[in-house]
Amino acid sequence: MIPAGTYPGLHSGDVATCFAETVLVVRAELADGTAYALTRLLLGALGELPGVHPSLAGLHPATAWRTVPAPLHPGAARAYRDAGFMA
Repeated sequence: MIPAGTYPGLHSGDVATCFAETVLVVRAELADGTAYALTRLLLGALGELPGVHPSLAGLHPATAWRTVPAPLHPGAARAYRDAGFMA
């Protein structure tokens, strides 16, 4: 939430916002197999990720792939499908 008055003249009331706590970005040319392996590794370590960084406690794989700020890498998409999080 951006409180009213934070940016005078730009908004007159509170502004609801959305955000991504953590975004992992790779180049589009990354081999599909590499993106797949990385994503499978992360999905397999969900319980350990908050110890790496607290923002990762909010990673919910059933919805994480739906709220990406850029196209999902095909290798990552395959990992989410194979893990049952994407149709």
